[in-house]
Amino acid sequence: MVVGASQRTSGNGRTVRSGRAAALLCVAVAAAGACSLWGSNERYRDPVVSDVLPVPAVPFATAPGVPNGAPVDLVADLYLPGDDIDVGERPALVMVHGGGYSEGSSADLVEVARSWAARGYVVAAPNYRLDPRGGCGPFPSLDLDADERIAEQQRCEEAATTAQHDIQAAIRWLRANAPLLGIDPDRIAVMGFSAGAHTAVHVAKGAADPGDTGDVAEESSVVAAAIAVSGCADARGGRDEPGAPLFLVASERDPFVLESCVRDTEDATRRAGGVVEARYYPDSADHALGLYRGDQQTLDRQFAAFLTRHLNLPPGGPSGEGATGVPGGR
Repeated sequence: MVVGASQRTSGNGRTVRSGRAAALLCVAVAAAGACSLWGSNERYRDPVVSDVLPVPAVPFATAPGVPNGAPVDLVADLYLPGDDIDVGERPALVMVHGGGYSEGSSADLVEVARSWAARGYVVAAPNYRLDPRGGCGPFPSLDLDADERIAEQQRCEEAATTAQHDIQAAIRWLRANAPLLGIDPDRIAVMGFSAGAHTAVHVAKGAADPGDTGDVAEESSVVAAAIAVSGCADARGGRDEPGAPLFLVASERDPFVLESCVRDTEDATRRAGGVVEARYYPDSADHALGLYRGDQQTLDRQFAAFLTRHLNLPPGGPSGEGATGVPGGR
């Protein structure tokens, strides 16, 4: 159970890709009753869609597997707000699963992804390359000697970088297919849990390191906002960069992600002139999805407000109507 929380706020034409992915999308969009036009009600904050359309396993890239280098097809599950019509371009939310970079999949996020698609977002839950040699956490095994600990730290840093680059590839793929999906390419955000939360922070701060996963390098992998539940930035992950606006959530006694790392990320972002909000749960050891579900109503309300601000979404209306300015999406 979540016990209490504290909060602080601070801050200062496209080519549609062809092939099997595009074919799957066309079928899905046709089933939703439109090609790129969906919705008009109170949306983006509260569920307004009753018919969320899942499109599973849409390929977005191929990359060398870990550790053997054999080609791996990377796929994303899409969730489309099918019965919300006449909106125009929608915001997109990229949702990243956890698992210590060694396990987990987009299937872990079905319920959460559907709930945000029901608010009117196009949601993409990509899978990324995992390292089967073991999970990564804040403390190395006591069974390792000094050299082995160095090697383990390097392996985990490489796993984190791989995840970052794969998610950035998914973002570029979404931008390349924005006309087909009805996405506003300047209004893409990322949300992650545990290792996925680390990845969300690294994507938000890592625009200078987009990697080379996928075949749409001409597209940007910059996001307009990021939400991280039980995640932080390591030194390699650009902790001292301002990056995209961040919303960080952490529990005081999380055994997998140290609260101190989250607070360090918050403080470093503020020092760099970035925008950051944070919510901390004292006396809680809940982690990632457990932490989120323990206070989901409150967090969903705050996440929705955060995304509305930083994606510049007019409350209750389509993206692009009544909005002033353009978010820093590209």
